[in-house]
This record gives sequence, C-alpha cells and structure tokens, in this order.
Amino acid sequence: MIYHPYQVAIAIALAIIAEVAIMLPLIRFLRTGWFAKRRDVLDGLSGEACRAYFEMFSCYQEPESGKEREAFEKMYTRWYGRKMFIAPGLLLFGVSSFAVFAVAFSVVEMLYYKTSPYFPLPAPAVAALSGAYMWVVDDQISRCRRLDMAPSDLHWGTLRLLIAVPMGYAFAAIVTDGLAPFVAFALGAFPISALTNMLQRTSNRVLQIEPKNEEVRDGIVKLQGTDRAIVDRLAIEDVRTVLQMAYCDPVHITMRSNLSFNFITDLMNQALVRLYFGTGCDAITPMGMRGAVEIRHFIEELDSDDTKPEAVHDRELARNTLPALAAALGLTEHATEQALRQIAYDPFTYFLYQIWTLPKGACPTRSGHQGLPVLAAEDLPKAA
Repeated sequence: MIYHPYQVAIAIALAIIAEVAIMLPLIRFLRTGWFAKRRDVLDGLSGEACRAYFEMFSCYQEPESGKEREAFEKMYTRWYGRKMFIAPGLLLFGVSSFAVFAVAFSVVEMLYYKTSPYFPLPAPAVAALSGAYMWVVDDQISRCRRLDMAPSDLHWGTLRLLIAVPMGYAFAAIVTDGLAPFVAFALGAFPISALTNMLQRTSNRVLQIEPKNEEVRDGIVKLQGTDRAIVDRLAIEDVRTVLQMAYCDPVHITMRSNLSFNFITDLMNQALVRLYFGTGCDAITPMGMRGAVEIRHFIEELDSDDTKPEAVHDRELARNTLPALAAALGLTEHATEQALRQIAYDPFTYFLYQIWTLPKGACPTRSGHQGLPVLAAEDLPKAA
C-alpha cells in the first residue's frame, strides 16, 4: 500500500472544513439570530402585556409592579436561552465529527493511500453518510437564514446522521449492487419525514398491509395565513385543532415552532372567533370582525359614552353594524351581541388586546372620522 502524506493531509483538512460547515450556521445563529428571535417576542410585549401573560400562563409567578418586563425576560432566558443549545450542539458536533472523519479516511483507504484508523466503511455506507451530511448542512444553513433554529432541530440532524447507514442499506438491499451506492446517497439526502413515509409504503407493499386513511384535519387550515405546511408544523407542536390554537401559549409555540410571534398571536385572534361562529365567521370578516381583538374594539365602541364627535360617530357606526352582523350569522341581534361580548371579554382576548394596544401617542388619531357619514344597517354588506 502506497503512503502519500500530502493526500492524507488534504483529506484531514477537508474533513475539518466539512465539520466547520456543519457547525458554523449554529454558531452564527447563537451570535445573531437568537437575539433577533428574542426581539421578535419581547418587542411585542409592553409591561401590561407581560403582566397579562403571567396572569394567563404563569399564575404561580407574580412579578413586582413595574418589573413585569424584567421578569418576563428572565423567564424567557431560563426556558429558551442559548444554554438550551449546548447539549444538542455538542451531540451534533460529536456525531458529525465521527461521520466526516470516517468518510474521509474510508475514501483515503479506497484510493490506496493509507489504511483507515477507523473500521473501513463500504461504498454504500460512505454514500449514505455523505447524503445525510449534505441534507444536515443544507438544513442548518436554511434554518440559520430564516432564523428558524431550535434545539430539537439539532437533535433531528444528529438522528439523520445516525440512521443514514442502516436506512441506506435497507433501501439499497432492494436494488442491484451497482445501484446500491447511488440509492444510499440519494436516500441519505432525503428528510426524515420523507424517508419514514417511503419506508412505510415499502413495508406495506412487501407485507401486503392495507394502509389506513389519513386523519382528517381540523378547521385550523381555514385560518387566514395557513397552508398545509403551516398546519403540519403546528401539529408537530401538538396544536392540531382550532380549540388548541385559540388557547395555546403563544410564547411556547413561537419558540418551539419558530414561527413569528405576531403570526402565532394572529392565528389565536382568528381561532377565538371561529370557536364561536365556525364557518360563519367568514361572513363577518368583510365587516371588520376578523378576530377577537377587533370584536373587543367593536364592543368598546358600542358601550362608549364619550361625547367627542369621533367617539359618537364610532358608537353609531357600531350600532348600525350590529343588525348586519346578526343577519350574516343568521342569529338575532341579542344573540349576536351576547356572543360578541363573550368573545370580547374572554381572558385570552384580553391578553391579545394588551399585546396589540400601542402606547399612547403611537396610534393615529381618529379625528379623521369627523364629517364622515354614519352608515345605516341596510347600507352595510349583506350576507351571501
């Protein structure tokens, strides 16, 4: 066997570069992306909103008056701080280091440069690990760019590397020897969910098992801004129904799903209305009743006793809108008002209302309403 030290050194250097490539997105996320995600949550919470959050989701913790935001930041750091990435990151580093060096030295031995210090890997195993490495690096880079990285994602990457070889051999066994490395590499580059589905279909075909029908999804997919990918992403966090969406902890779901905080709270806002009206909420959305916070504003305008011209205008507009809402929902005015009040004063609506209320002076004045005609019920949109 011919010994070529320069080729071996190059192989080691390439292995080190490969390891840096797989860990660099995590390092960058912890240096910059994590702080951006933190601001996404904290910038949307005033002191009043932080207190409302503790009252709603952490009633055991009562922060001192005026220190609600500081207490929330401590709670956030304790549950979602960068320290949560240490153990998963070290595990990914260890597994990926072994994988890239095993592949590098196995290739060196295949080229007759030097005997591998590890146990030599056959071609299908090298191909499977290479494909899994490609998938993990691509996933890490894309997540870092989208600020969409959680400790669980590092665990998924570690698992992907660990199962690459047995999964590659499992599928390569059904093809010819010449195609085995290609199949192993190609399947190594597949996401775990796709591999699981392929394995289930193959097993069902070989064992002649009748596959079960897929579970019918709840109406959460009908919320504005969602699609199948979003629904599946929420389902991973055990949010599968409108009820779960309406009464979830938005901070927990934001950090676990890596969707934006504003997006999660908007889905909660819509889900609270859909709980009461079902598909009927689609008929009142064009009237401004898109979510629970909008209904809260509507009830406040309806109950206002302010004598300012703009407040009088808003009150009359709300009173004239109520019959149209009742007609769209197919209910009486009293029943409609009762349902709207239940939504408006739901504790979760109050929490969302605190999040979406801007500080005084930050919201445009409503003086522009002066002089505008107040629409009567017959002038408002009719139910389809």
